[in-house]
Amino acid sequence: MTEIYLRLGDRILTPILLLIAIFLFLRGHDLPGGGFIAGLVAAAAIELTILALGSAATRDRYGPWLAPLLGIGLMVAVTAELIRMGGGGFFLGRWIKFGLSGEKIELG
Repeated sequence: MTEIYLRLGDRILTPILLLIAIFLFLRGHDLPGGGFIAGLVAAAAIELTILALGSAATRDRYGPWLAPLLGIGLMVAVTAELIRMGGGGFFLGRWIKFGLSGEKIELG
């Protein structure tokens, strides 16, 4: 039986942690953040759910999404590296720059 404060903390903090993970992932590599840190924050959110609800409830909640997300993540990583290798390098940064409403946006 889990404590009520832990279940309340899970209900409040898990969506916030997942949004922060998405923000860190999209922030790219030219500022602090990126895929590794985003993965750590997302893992902390899932671990909080495991502590609050137990492993069976966590598998029920996240189970259908984990395998497709792993595949998508692997596909994004391989595609990004293949694009970069076509540019003449291996594991080097590549930034796409464009303007939107007068703001300069860079995606890394």
